[in-house]
Amino acid sequence: FPVTIQIEEAHSEVKIACFSATNSLLQRNFQDVLRQLRYSSRRATSTFGNHKWIFFVIHTAGGMGHWTAMGINTQDRSYTYYDYAKLNINRSECLAVTREFLQYMDSLESSTTSWTAYPDGTQAMDRQQNDRDCGPGICFIIESIVQNLPLQALTRHAISQGRQHIAS
Repeated sequence: FPVTIQIEEAHSEVKIACFSATNSLLQRNFQDVLRQLRYSSRRATSTFGNHKWIFFVIHTAGGMGHWTAMGINTQDRSYTYYDYAKLNINRSECLAVTREFLQYMDSLESSTTSWTAYPDGTQAMDRQQNDRDCGPGICFIIESIVQNLPLQALTRHAISQGRQHIAS
């Protein structure tokens, strides 16, 4: 089921909605994704609510599994694929389904403004070197984006320490 987390920055109205949307998004059940989005923004007047960022956190099954994310910046009208391990197992599918979701959303508002895709949001970062930091890595990537921090500052060591802190 969906998990919604809202983070409000201290000096602005920037909010994010973070969904565990593997099933709804990848099965192209966009009405369910929209329902989840509207639920998290009950007082919103636009399709995307008052969210600057929307993150789809996606778990890929197989082996030990792998966590990635799609980030949608509603103000810049862009979407980005994030993969700390840079395995890019599901990148094409994630970009395609996100593009379809945004086209669906635009059709509801009759918007004709285009969206820009960024297929490698973690290009400037260190690459994950183990099989256990992808989930915390994605969490720290999202946190850094929301706080307008450069992703280059997220070193392997910092993410590994963060994972250990979460586990303790």
